[in-house]
Amino acid sequence: MATRSRQRGNSIDNRSRTGTPVTRLSSLRWPHRLPAKSHLTDRGSCDDWLPCRQVTLLSGDGGVGKSLLAMQLMMALAGGTTWLDIPTTACRVFGVFAEDDDDELHRRLDAIAKAQNVDIANLDAMAWRCAVSDPCELIEIDSAGNLKPSDYYLRLVKAVREFGTRLLVLDAATNLYGGDEIKRRQVNGFVTLLRRLAIEIDGSVVLLAHPSAQGISTGSGLSGSTHWNNAVRPRVGRTPHTPQRCDARTPA
Repeated sequence: MATRSRQRGNSIDNRSRTGTPVTRLSSLRWPHRLPAKSHLTDRGSCDDWLPCRQVTLLSGDGGVGKSLLAMQLMMALAGGTTWLDIPTTACRVFGVFAEDDDDELHRRLDAIAKAQNVDIANLDAMAWRCAVSDPCELIEIDSAGNLKPSDYYLRLVKAVREFGTRLLVLDAATNLYGGDEIKRRQVNGFVTLLRRLAIEIDGSVVLLAHPSAQGISTGSGLSGSTHWNNAVRPRVGRTPHTPQRCDARTPA
């Protein structure tokens, strides 16, 4: 009997050479079959600062105003107004704030609204969770070093879906990341989890982070593994003077 071919057309036999079942790779892309799409741009919610389906890292030392900047961003997108004079696309926004209590968050909201002449009653597209007292780590690491989503992450995803969120702000990595910040594999797994969520909501995830002492002195804004910097595409560094954008796709 003739040996059956292991490959038929575009389908690949789902057994390895040892006979062990392996995961089938599907939805392959063939470049020669794709039409030219040079006219396409990122569908970001804030010009090209927040590309759609990406994780943006907003880093800066404590007290320089990262959380305030993030709340200004949320209010701008919820109200369809500009952010730092940058045009935005109105959408529903959700935040998890693990460093400031509800009273402080309310005071900041009120101050921003008064400064920008915004009626808080019109911000029905904005919601947040104060997670100061929550066990809010989004991932768990087992004894073998494997990473898995926590129950809190699963509840967050449910809330984000139900609200129709297109922008998710997470403040901050120190509180929400349940792994070792210097272990590249764990950092990559965490950022990949957030990237999947960004893709699912067809929107953007903004992760706030604190730099280490070395990151502050060098101006890199980094802390722990370099993969915090490498695993994301858009990066915004908050200094005491002004936010600075650093995008890996922008030529030097």
